[in-house]
Amino acid sequence: MYRTLLSITSTCLLAGNLFAESRSIDADSLIQFALENHLYLQVAESETEAARQQTLQAGTLPDPEVSWGYFLERMDSRQTLSVRQGFPWPGTLSSQRETSRLRGEAAEAIYELRRLEIARSVRDAYWQWAFAFEELKLLRRHAALVQPMIEVVESRVANDRARTSELLRMELLLDRLEDSIDSQTASIDVAASRLKRAMGLPVDSPFDLRPGRSLWDEIGKKEVSGELPLGHPLFQSFLYGERAAEEAERSTRYGNRPGWMLGAEWMDNAGPARDEVMVMVSFNLPVWRERNTAAVAESRARTRSARAQRADAEAEWHDQWNRSFREYEDARRKVDRFQNRLIPRAEDALEAEIEAYRSGRGDLVSLLETQRLLLDLEREALGARLDLQLTVVSLRYLRGETATKSSTPTPSF
Repeated sequence: MYRTLLSITSTCLLAGNLFAESRSIDADSLIQFALENHLYLQVAESETEAARQQTLQAGTLPDPEVSWGYFLERMDSRQTLSVRQGFPWPGTLSSQRETSRLRGEAAEAIYELRRLEIARSVRDAYWQWAFAFEELKLLRRHAALVQPMIEVVESRVANDRARTSELLRMELLLDRLEDSIDSQTASIDVAASRLKRAMGLPVDSPFDLRPGRSLWDEIGKKEVSGELPLGHPLFQSFLYGERAAEEAERSTRYGNRPGWMLGAEWMDNAGPARDEVMVMVSFNLPVWRERNTAAVAESRARTRSARAQRADAEAEWHDQWNRSFREYEDARRKVDRFQNRLIPRAEDALEAEIEAYRSGRGDLVSLLETQRLLLDLEREALGARLDLQLTVVSLRYLRGETATKSSTPTPSF
């Protein structure tokens, strides 16, 4: 009887007006929207463009100097024109260009990392949103199952086979379920607001959508397997940062060596004297050794810091992968236990209690406790399923997945 009622109410809920006017959507469609519109990603893109423009500026000679002079006293008819161009120590410009290029590559990797973070945030919020919908369905299904049980109690009370207090308790149970349904409707709104924030949507944007994926959908092996990617943007950002620090250290050493300036000066002489042209060569002398030594030590320390950050990021990433995979296996174990053992046995127990109470062999207390036990188990199973999906989200982030091809079109808001 219980399974018959379960099938009927589930069909009615899915076919009814629960979310009839809403369009179903999957996470990948929302991720695609976020990747195209999120302000956080636009900030990262602007930072990447700024780093790219810095690369174009680096490694060029300083601007030449042009000066003009006119003698005001005694030589009022004489003027001079000079041009000077500075040159750093050989290798300095190429080192500066390489440093800037590597920093630009690090910025590109950080941009890709931001895309991954947005995809992970949207997936997390999507499954929290789907969880709120699934819990609402669960509560409504149990409320629909309680109504026939109330009719059984009413029949027994009418035949003086049960007390009026038993009917009151069943009505109180239904009231509690309806109150939980009202609260869960508000929880869906909260979850939708969290999802909109993850997508970069304003909170007041219309969001007449419902999840196109269910927490109960099977998880393919491809979603949780695969080699750890060496090209993950997290690795790349720290790797390029380390190389940029090493090149900056080399550039600092070059900068502490003499540079020179070449110039020419032309003097216009008044009268019959010939004009004069003078060629100039000048050097700067890095004699302040304490300052220069400190600059090299600073760059060397930054290189050590970048190297340590990269090693620590790799260790943290591997630890996150191992923890996420262990959490996935534990959540999978719990889901299997709930679905294949605990819930089917609780359903059998509730069906037996309903039949026993209907025939007068059972009592209401046992019936209510069994119904409550089934509801608790189904809620725990739903929570375990949510944990399972969230661990998959973490694994996909650690593998460097943003979004796959979606079966639903990217929405417009």
